Amino acid sequence: MSSELFEKDWKYIVDTIYRINAAADLDSFQFNTLQCLRSMIPFCQGLFHIYTREGDTFHLHGAPIVCGDKPRYMDLFLKEYVDDAFFSRASVTSYDEVFRDTDVFPDEVRMQTRWYRDIYVKQGIHFALRSHLAFGGQLIGSVDLFRPKDASDFSDKEVRILGILSRHISLKLSILLHHESIVGQNDKMILKLIARYGLTVREGEVIREVISCLPDAEIASKLCISPSTLKKHIHNIYQKVGVGNRSQLLAVTQSIQ
Repeated sequence: MSSELFEKDWKYIVDTIYRINAAADLDSFQFNTLQCLRSMIPFCQGLFHIYTREGDTFHLHGAPIVCGDKPRYMDLFLKEYVDDAFFSRASVTSYDEVFRDTDVFPDEVRMQTRWYRDIYVKQGIHFALRSHLAFGGQLIGSVDLFRPKDASDFSDKEVRILGILSRHISLKLSILLHHESIVGQNDKMILKLIARYGLTVREGEVIREVISCLPDAEIASKLCISPSTLKKHIHNIYQKVGVGNRSQLLAVTQSIQ
């Protein structure tokens, strides 16, 4: 099967890269990615998993985002089959990897596995195209696309398209995960500040924006308050925390983190 890409294919690829990078949050990024892929690589069910690592163990970062048919037997898969050698190999992935199930072993072998009979057959799926997404030398996510048995296997061209896009997908995923981590850390820090210095919730919101180094006009607009009200909040924060300027306030927040 030819993997040659034509002008129309490259236009789809460029548009997909744009939409991937335009996503502002994880959920929209995952779903938009699957939708874009579906326009180039038809599938009946697509899953986008995110993984987090604790020591040597990988965990799912919430439920997968789904495009197409709703997945069934996910609990059974996670309980019984996720540690199967075929799936656990992803945990040692240190680079982006795109492959079909049939690239790993022939159908006559795969169709005899318990997970194929217990999960795939019952959902009417047979062919799979997978992308293990890695960044910084470790697995951070995966995209799994499925087709029914009466369809054809994924082509060399479709493998190539997903291979081209996988680097962009993994890079954007790593950026969004890093941003989410920072936001989570800041939220914990704000809660500690509120408890320690007797701040109001609104004052905590002001601190979050102040330490992001936004101009006062942008902070006031974002919080839907007037510039004079913002100045009053900042003055009250300085009094409660015992600081005299933003640099000192930033130092306090950093010490709490």
